[in-house]
Amino acid sequence: MKITRIKLQNYKKFQDKELEFLDGLNIIKGSNESGKSTLVSSLYTALFTDVTSRSKKEVAQLATWTSDDLFKIELDFSYKDKSLKLTKDFVAKTALLLDLE
Repeated sequence: MKITRIKLQNYKKFQDKELEFLDGLNIIKGSNESGKSTLVSSLYTALFTDVTSRSKKEVAQLATWTSDDLFKIELDFSYKDKSLKLTKDFVAKTALLLDLE
């Protein structure tokens, strides 16, 4: 699996953040509290968190600190020569996997 893009809406410190990943090795660097660990956490949340299984309190802890809105994560990736988009919306409690081809 190769991740090509992630978009975070109201996820912890990121209100609206989109990052694209290039071919090869991508290095995430920044000063303390710039969001490096939060980015890694968002990847884990996108891949392994069931939108319906967490309590509202647990989900609210992942939402941005400056908004009462819950969050949404989009993850574009390729897997076995397919381009896919995974969208997890923790407001609507929906998960959608689309084939982009």
